[in-house]
Order: sequence, then structure tokens, then C-alpha cells
Amino acid sequence: MNIGNLYAKSIDRRINPVAVVSELEVELVKQEIEEYVFTPQIYNYLYSVLDKVVNQTEGKTGVWINGFYGSGKSHFLKYIYYSLNNTHCKIALEHLKMSLREESPDTLLSLEVTDAKLAEVSKKLGAFQIETIMFNIDAVSGSVSQKEAITKVFLNQLNLSQGYNGTYIALAKLERQLDKQGKLGDFKSAIQAKFKEDWNKKSADLIEAFLDDVLQIAKDLIGIDVNSVAASIERALSGKEDLSVVNLVQDLTEYLESKPSNYRLMFLVDEVSQYIGTNLNLLLNLQSIVEEVGSKCGNKIWILCTAQQEIKDVISGTGHSSSDFGKIMARFETRISLQSQNFDDIIKKRILEKNSNGIAELTQFYTANKTTIENQFLEINNLYKTFADKADFINTYPFIPYQFHLVSDVFESFSSAGFVTQGVKNTERSLLGITHFTAKENKDQEIGYIMPFDAFFNAQLTQNLTILATNKLDRAYRADDKLNSKFAKRVIHALFMLSYLKDNYQKNIPATLDNLVTLLMDKVDQDKLVLQKNTNDVLELLQSKSIIIKGDNNAYRFLGDDEIIVLNDIRNTKVTTDASLDIFYKDILENIISLEKKVKFDDNYYEVQIKIDDKEITTKGDLRIQIAVFDTSEPGELMLKAASNDMVVCLNQNLSGIRKDFTEYVQIVSYIKNNSDTSNKARLDTLREFKQRADLKLMELRKQVEDKFLLSSFISNGQIVSPQSVVGATAKAKYANALQKHLEQVYKKKSMANSYAQTEDSFRKSAQINQMSTDENLLDAEREVNNILDMMPGGVILNELVNKLKSPPYGWKDVATMDVLLQLGRKNKRKFMLLNEPIDLKEYAEKALNIRERGRIEILPEDVIDRNKLFQVVQTVNTVFNQSVLDAQETDANVLFSKLTGFLKKRTDEAEEMLNNNASFPFAGTFRNYHSTVKQLSERREKLSLFNEITSSESNLKPVSDAYKVIREFVDEKIEEYKKIKSFVDENVSNFSSLSTSDQEKGEKLFAYFASESNPQDRFMEVKKAYTELNKAVSTLSKELRDKALLQYNEIFDMLESKAAELGLAKNSLPDRQYWLDRIKKLVSIPELRLKLSNALDFQSENIANLFNLKKKEDEAKGKQAQQFTMLSVVEEPNGQNYVEIRNEQELDEFIRKFRERALAQLKQNKIVGLK
Repeated sequence: MNIGNLYAKSIDRRINPVAVVSELEVELVKQEIEEYVFTPQIYNYLYSVLDKVVNQTEGKTGVWINGFYGSGKSHFLKYIYYSLNNTHCKIALEHLKMSLREESPDTLLSLEVTDAKLAEVSKKLGAFQIETIMFNIDAVSGSVSQKEAITKVFLNQLNLSQGYNGTYIALAKLERQLDKQGKLGDFKSAIQAKFKEDWNKKSADLIEAFLDDVLQIAKDLIGIDVNSVAASIERALSGKEDLSVVNLVQDLTEYLESKPSNYRLMFLVDEVSQYIGTNLNLLLNLQSIVEEVGSKCGNKIWILCTAQQEIKDVISGTGHSSSDFGKIMARFETRISLQSQNFDDIIKKRILEKNSNGIAELTQFYTANKTTIENQFLEINNLYKTFADKADFINTYPFIPYQFHLVSDVFESFSSAGFVTQGVKNTERSLLGITHFTAKENKDQEIGYIMPFDAFFNAQLTQNLTILATNKLDRAYRADDKLNSKFAKRVIHALFMLSYLKDNYQKNIPATLDNLVTLLMDKVDQDKLVLQKNTNDVLELLQSKSIIIKGDNNAYRFLGDDEIIVLNDIRNTKVTTDASLDIFYKDILENIISLEKKVKFDDNYYEVQIKIDDKEITTKGDLRIQIAVFDTSEPGELMLKAASNDMVVCLNQNLSGIRKDFTEYVQIVSYIKNNSDTSNKARLDTLREFKQRADLKLMELRKQVEDKFLLSSFISNGQIVSPQSVVGATAKAKYANALQKHLEQVYKKKSMANSYAQTEDSFRKSAQINQMSTDENLLDAEREVNNILDMMPGGVILNELVNKLKSPPYGWKDVATMDVLLQLGRKNKRKFMLLNEPIDLKEYAEKALNIRERGRIEILPEDVIDRNKLFQVVQTVNTVFNQSVLDAQETDANVLFSKLTGFLKKRTDEAEEMLNNNASFPFAGTFRNYHSTVKQLSERREKLSLFNEITSSESNLKPVSDAYKVIREFVDEKIEEYKKIKSFVDENVSNFSSLSTSDQEKGEKLFAYFASESNPQDRFMEVKKAYTELNKAVSTLSKELRDKALLQYNEIFDMLESKAAELGLAKNSLPDRQYWLDRIKKLVSIPELRLKLSNALDFQSENIANLFNLKKKEDEAKGKQAQQFTMLSVVEEPNGQNYVEIRNEQELDEFIRKFRERALAQLKQNKIVGLK
């Protein structure tokens, strides 16, 4: 039996897949009612609307019905229309009642509606007078630029329903006036008689051509104001009608006045949200209509709207304030959201319902093939389900349940991608239509045929594809003759639908090979392996022709135009082996095994030279690691090529399978790197796509390489190590363990130095131990180093030895090697020279830590010194320094050297302190000489050199040491007294010249003593006596002069106070007496005291003048006549000398005459004259 004979209804019958509100042909209405499929959701929603229409008393009469394209919202709106319309309500309500009765008890229990409730609503509806106005607002509207565009639509549809003009509101108004007076028929007859035209059909043309004549006919009938009506009509013709919601509500209320209380007017408006879009004015217009109609007309007028979105989403899309959500939504109290999950039931009932023979045939087929069906048609995921059971198989056959959901997703995705024309929304986007067409095309297939998903890619779809889609398909067809085969096209179509799903859908069913095979299955007993191979061959061919590309999760997709250009350029990109290996290292190896350039082994770090095949990633290192990647050599060959200390990872054994993918990755990243800077925005977008592809491919490559790494052999110390011999669950762990094993063999003598310094700090601490070792037995590391030094001729440079012991088989740290040498020095086996000068162990340690200094340090065998020499050194040192410094019984040169240098260092520090404290004294030369001598000895770094210097210089060293001792004793005992006397001399040198001749001579001798005496102890008693005598003489004279000065200045202050009182001046106008007297009391300098006495009269004259000047200022301030004061010197010659000699009476008279002239000249100027 063929599939077409299984259906309950002829599959060849006409089905309108999408309800169109304007299509109301009798046969179509009958089919839409009789084939309407009720789901539990539809039952409840339909009953809710009908119940509110007959029972609601408030004015909240807005109903919002939303659902996506093909969800059945227009059909649902029409069924509401059929249920309320007087012509169709009986059949519509009867179909609803019969469908409800056929439902299962479980379904009935879940419903709000019952048979009784439905009967009650139906009875009430029969008692109502209901008028319905249904329209698609997008189809009947004109311009949406007007703020009141929706108001105009409602007015026009209202006028049209009443038999008036449905295009121009002004004309409808004229017609209504004529009709009210019973003249509309006469008007139309008069128009017919005059113009030979039918007014109902030609009204717009007639008023445009003969407006005045038309209005004259109306005027003759009812006496209209022609000018006013003409103006209204002209505004209507120009699209400038005066519209407002008030006009609409006024017309509605007037219309309702003649209607009974049980009258209801239903506006059923389809596709409102698409019409509004993002236009805020239209949304506000709709809000005003629903609000005013509900307020003014109560429950008599209902407005039912369908939309693609919920009302809150429409509001958000216009940018309307969220605070107004509640206001708008309150007017649409009834909100119905139709979901898509019920649509497969509609398809099964309207199209795929089987007749009794069909059910029997399919039951028998399912029973015979149950296991095959269950194994072949597995569930893709929870979203895309397969047959649930036998009943599901029978109801869905020849389709698979998930196909309805998936094809819906395809249509939505195609629309978003611009692959289908705008008209498709009423055909292809309807699951009903595409399923019916697909079933009809395959009606002749025999039972056992399963509808493959690519069958949906038929003429119903392809005739509405845009050029954007057909170009992509044509490119695939033309790419190769093999791609024009029937099967190849099936693969192309299935891939085209799957690969262009929206991202959120592709997550659930990516376009992988497995999913494509599942979609292409068309037989229950399909050989999947053959189908998979054939499908893969087509995909490989499409890839090779740059039509598709494999990307995320192994999903295929079609390339865009620019992507094809870029892909071809990428495939032609030449990449050198060197660059490929560099990318393999940086992008893959570093990620999976962390190829560090320094590796840690036993607390030491070693630099690694890394090679990938023959490419050197790093050029220097303590050891070399080679990763064989694309080298074709077998492990045995690689072992023969490798040096004994090399480690080789034989990754090349397992990488042949990834070479193609890796080459493609390298070409992509190389192309992107070379072209990113010169690309335009479109090309950069394409490059970003390829970058994402490269990133995904890189993740796959890393995973594959890591898996292969775990199976790879190693070459270490000239042997092949199997992968099983090295533990590690990851490539990183396996590599790390293999490397540690390798290092254990390479640095097998590493542990010898573990007990020596491993850090600079620990080396410094080791170097701080001053004493030489008395144990000359060498430890293993010391013996090893000592033997190495013995085998190296001449002096050995420290840096050379350090580098040698860094290398295998040692691997010692620098500081460990230097510490071993330090111990050899302590055990009297080695000594150190810096630029041919000997250095002690402490300086050796300091210099060795400086890498630049290591090249200057030479390691030599230690000198051998006989016992006689040592005894001679002890005797000389003890004699020179007059004390038992060294032990005569000491026979160890190192101990003796250490004690001697320690003593010399101590004496050097002591002498330096003496010198610093007494550097300004004439005897400092003795300290300086001694300090220089012992310092020079203490800085000797070589034992033999120091010992020779000591023994050969005894005659020079002894006097220096003795002189130092004498002066040192003087300083210890007398220095404070010495400093006191010197301070006295320095402070009183100026006073000495005022003393007697004998005292002056004593002062000169003291001054000379402190200036040049290098042996101060010899004359110190004499100096102390002279100091006592001079101190007494200076003190006596200075006291005498001080007392005299105090007396004289006290007398001056007495006179000044008297003068101030005489002039009426305040006491504070005088200088501070106590201040001046205190200054005199503090003077100790004899010349200064004498100067103070000689200046006393000048001090007196100046202060008298100051008093007179203050008096003058006070008088002037009070407006009094004030006399100026001037001070004259009794002796004042023209040459400026204040000294004159008078030898006779005549010269005396001349002196008096001249003085009188000077004084008189001042008096004539009204000045007060003071004399000094």
C-alpha cells in the first residue's frame, strides 16, 4: 500500500495553511471551521473570550492575542469571529461542542471549560445581537505617518460596515447625513443620471473630477454647507483629514444610541504589532482608542488584536516609558499567548490523520519492525524527539516527530538570514502548508519509506528563496559535476537548512556528519554505514571546492563569498618548515607539556636547549631536549644521532594523522598575521571567523597531540625508553617524569655537593667563619675538586672551574663549587689570587659572588712554610709590639697567619681611631705613621709574603711601634688637660698683647708649643705653669676694665633718664639699660673692653640726639613749633680730622671764633645745639 492511501482525508485536497482574515469564501469558511483543531490551550482561551463577551459588565474590553508566525493566532481570531458572527456561529459552536466531547477524560479534567459551561455561553450568545468587523490592519491601512493612523482605520472600517465610504471619512460623513434624511438612495440615483457612474464604485474619481457638481446634488437634496463640506473633502483627498479618537468615540456612541442593551460590536484586528513596529505614535493612538472606547462605550464594544509579541514587548520596542506599562496593559485585561508546542497535534489531525485501513497497516508494520525503528531513529536530544511509541509512530508517519519543530526553526532562521521573500510569512512559515505539500509530493511511496528531512526542501520552499540563498546553492551545484547528482543535492539541501539555523538552535542540532546522516535517512531498514560514507564523500568534495568548511564541534557550514576568497588564498599560502615548527612549539607543545627553558632538579635550575626536529628554539643550555615531530626517522636512528646527554621525545611515531589539520591551521594563522593590517572591515570580519575556526582546530590539535604524546617513546642516555616505563596520566606529567629520570642519569654526581652552600646567603655565612680548619681530611666533593685542580696545569681560573662543574655529570650550583673551594682553602690545600695579588678567604668569597670577578680569580696550590720561619715570625712580632702576641709553640702556618692578621687588623683600627680623634694636633704624625705601617701589614693576603715582610723589617717597625706607644700613653693620661690649655691659648691670643712684656713672652711660647710640638709630653709641666700665670694676668686686667666700663655706662644712663624727664618723654624712649650692662659683663676680651670705654661718649651723644628728635616729632604731631637738634663736635676741621693743637693765645682765639660761627649758624636756624 502506498502512503497516500493511509490518510483519513484526501491528501490532494486544497488546504489553506494560514488563515487570512479577509478570505471568507463559503467553502474556505466551512473547511476552516470543520478542520479547526482544538488543543487544551485553545479550548480554555476560546471559552474565556466568549464568556467575557456575554458576562463582563466593565469596560475592560481589550483582548491581546500573541503568537509567532504559524502559531495559529489569525486562525484563532477567525474562529472567534465565526463563533460570534450570526452567519457562522451555529456551525462554529457545534464543532467546538463536538470536539470537546471527543476529548479524553484526562484532558477534560485539565480544562476550564465543560460541556455545561459551553452550553450556557452558547445560549447567552443566541440572545445577543453581535456585529463583527474583522480586518488585517496592515492590509487596510494607508500611511502610518499620521499620529491618528489607527483611528482612521477604525473609522473607515466602521463606516464600511455601515455601508458608507471606507476610504474617506469626509465622504462617509456626507453619506451618513444623506442617509439620516432618507436621501442617500436619491443621491446615488442623481449621480448615476448625471455622470453615468456607480457612486459605490467610482465615488473617489467623481469627487476628484466633479466635486462642485457632486456637492450641488447633495445641497439640492438636504441643504448642506457646500464650502465647509468641500473643504473637509479636499483635506481628505490631500491626506490631511482632521482626526482624533474623539471623532471615533463620538461616531460609536451615536451608533450605539439606536442599539439595544444586548448589542455588542466586535473589532477583530489582525497583525497589530507588525503594523505598530517601533512607532510610538501608533502605540499611543491604540492606547487612546482602547481607553476611550472602554470608558465611553462600556462593554458594548470590544477590540481584539493579534500580534507576534506580548504587549509588554511591543511597548518596549517603541521606547515607551516602563512606567506606562500598567496603563496600557490594563486596557488589555484579557491576554492570550499561543504557544507553538501544540502545532504538531494540529498537523497530525488536519493532515496526517489515518483511516482505519491505514492504522491497521501501520500497526502491523510497526510490530514487525519495532526493534529496527527504535534502533534506527534515536532521539537527537530532549528538544528534537523521535517516536515515543506505536501510537506516536502511526499518528506521525511518514514524518518523524522532531521534523515539525526543526522545520519551524529552519523557516524562522531563513527569515532572519534574508533567505526567503517577504511573502513567505503566510506560506512557508506555516508548518501546516509545508507539511501538506511535502506529504502530497511523497504520497506514492510505499509503506516503510520514512520522510527524510531534506524532503521539506521542495518547490513550496525553493520558489520563495531569495537570490542570496539561490546563489549559495547554485555555487555548490556548479562546483563539480558530481554535486549535481540526486543524492549530492539531498546532502546539500539538508546541510543548507541545518547550517543556517540560528545559533541558539544550532547548539541543539549542529550540522555534524552524524546529524546529517540522521536527517537523510529515508528507509526504516537504512544501512547507516553506507549512508554515512556517501554523505561524507559529498561533504569532503564540498570542502575541497571551498563551498563548506568544518568548524565548531565538527559542524559544517557554508562559506560566504568573501570567506571563499580567503579560504582559497589560505590554501595557496606557502609556509616554511621552520615557521611550521615554530608554530607547533609555541601553540601546541608549550600548552600541553610546558617546555620550560629552565628546569629544576634537586633544588638546582638548569638551562635547556630545546629543538623541534632540527629547529633550535633556544641555542644554549646545560642540556638539550629534542622533540621529534615530523622527522621521519625511527627511534633507533634518532638514538644514534643523539648526544649522550640529550633527551629525545619520539612524538613523530604517532603524528602522521594530524599533519593535514596542522598544515591547515598553520596556513590560517600565517595568512591572518600577514593580512590583518591591510584588510577592510568586511575582510576583518571574515578573518575573525577564520581565527575562531583556527582556535577550535588548535584545541583539537592539542588534544590529539596530548593523546599521541602519552604513546610516545623517549631516548635518554643513549637508550630507548618505552612509554610504559614512564608514569604520568597527562602529557605534562609524563614529560616531567621522563625529564627527571633523564636528569638523574645526566647529573649523577650532583648529590656530592648537596651539603655545601646552595644559595648566596648560605655561602656568605660559610665565608664568615674566620678560623682555618685543623682537619685536613677531605670530603668527597673536596677530594673530587682537588683532583680536578691537580689535573689542570698551572693556575685555574675560578670561572672555568665553576662552568666545568655546572656541566654533566656534576650539575653543581656556582655557590656550591665556590664553597667547596672555600673549604679547600681552609684546609690549607688551595690559595686564591686576584690580578696576581693574593686574597684571603673572606675577600675570595666576596669577589666570587660577583660573576665578573670570577674571571680574575686564580686558584693555586697553597705554599709550604717551614717551622723555623714560623718561629722567627713569632719572635719578631712579640719584640716589635712589646707583648706576647703569638705563641712560640704554634706550628700551623694557617693558625699563625690568622692570629697575626687579626692582631694587625685590631691595631690598625685602634690607630685609625687615635688618628681620627687627634688629627688636628701636631703629634698626629706619630699616629699616622703607625697606622700606615700596621695597615700595610694587615692587608697582606699571602701568608709567606706577610711573614717575610715582618721578619725583614724589624729594625724599622720597632721605632714606629715604640713612638706610637709613648704618644698613646700621653693621650690616654693627659689629653683632656692638653685640650683645656690649648683652648685657653686659642681664646686669649688677642689678650696677650695687652699684658706685661714677660707675660707676652709666655703667651708666645705657649702658642708655638701647641702649633708644632710633636712630643708634647716632654715640656708639658712647663706649659701647665705658664698657663696658670697667664690665666691670672688676663683675668685681673679684664676685670679692672669691665668694672670701669660698667661705672661709666651707668652714669650715662642716669644722665639720659634725667634729660628724658626734662623733655617730657617716656622712659621707654631710652635704650634698655640692663641689656647694655649685661653685654659689658659678658666681655672677656681686653681689646673689646677698651673699645667699649672709648665709645662711651659717642653712645651718650647719639642717644641725646635721639631724645631731641623724638621730642620734635611729638611737638609736630601736636601742631607745635618744634626746634631741631643738632650735635656739633667741638673739634671739627675741614679736613675731617677731629684733633687740633693750640700753641698760643692767637690760635685759641681763632679756634673759638670758628666754633662760634658754626654754633651760631645752627642757632640762627632755630636749632638746639649739642656739643661733643
